[in-house]
Amino acid sequence: MSTGKLVGQCTETELIAAFAPYLQRGPYTLVGPGDDCALITAPDARFVISTDMLVEGVHFRRGWSSAFQVGQTAAARNLADIAAMGAVPSAMVCSLALPQDLPTAWVVEFCQGLASYGCAVEGGDLVGSKVLTISVTVTGDLGGAAPILRSGAQVGDQVVLCGQIGMAAAGWAAFESGRGSNAYQNTSVLEDAARQAFLAPHPPLEMGPVLRESGATAMLDTSDGLLLDGQRLAAASGVQLDLSSSALSPFVTYLQPLAEQLGVDPWKWVLAGGEDHCLLATIAPHREVSGGDVPVVPVGTVRAGAGITLDGKTAPRARGWDHFMR
Repeated sequence: MSTGKLVGQCTETELIAAFAPYLQRGPYTLVGPGDDCALITAPDARFVISTDMLVEGVHFRRGWSSAFQVGQTAAARNLADIAAMGAVPSAMVCSLALPQDLPTAWVVEFCQGLASYGCAVEGGDLVGSKVLTISVTVTGDLGGAAPILRSGAQVGDQVVLCGQIGMAAAGWAAFESGRGSNAYQNTSVLEDAARQAFLAPHPPLEMGPVLRESGATAMLDTSDGLLLDGQRLAAASGVQLDLSSSALSPFVTYLQPLAEQLGVDPWKWVLAGGEDHCLLATIAPHREVSGGDVPVVPVGTVRAGAGITLDGKTAPRARGWDHFMR
């Protein structure tokens, strides 16, 4: 079938045939797409599962993002949740609500992006819709280990951060400012990197199991901002997270040149910007993380109390991302 057609010009069978070759099978697959259900192994009789949605105009804009980048983002959001439990991904399913005037080539490129992390895509659903909507569900395998929950932080633990916090929010601000073109003409290397971080985040997925094996006591991914997600971890564990401004300042300094160009306080991006999908974890004091290629940065301490503080004082008001309070 020619991918030059629009979705509304294809049968469902033709559309599936166009993108199915890009959805590889994985080591956990017993029965892949083609039957009423896929069949996936669960070696230790358990699996972790995460699901997420993206709606055009809310989570992405086709004028900013390529189809491949939207596919990467759809996968990354869920894969980061799997990593935050200390698991490795085992399978993915994806449902698409597609406008009739959407090019079939866009769907094919999206599926290439969805599969780019190497997780097997084992099926899903296709429906027509006026609004392009994507729903992805991923399962993960713990390999017999205990999951890392949000509720395990202990007083005295160190708070650590894995990933480049604030980059996606900086990229969003660059797009919103109208600076440059979609081809990023006349922009700095930093701004290009920030834009790319917003369009297609690359979470430190391999570090989830590494942190688990290194003794992480609690963990989550920073999808909604460091302060908001830190508050969630603190509430689940019944503790207080005291973040260190000096430990976070390198992230701020890195973003400072772009912040000055856009007239924004870079602390806002670091503390309240979402969509980076960094891993925020707690781990016993003086415990070192061994393995992995992404630096794990100590950024605070777990104390008795509640909520989240900065240098022992009430943290700035930074709501982070909340769909129902915009």
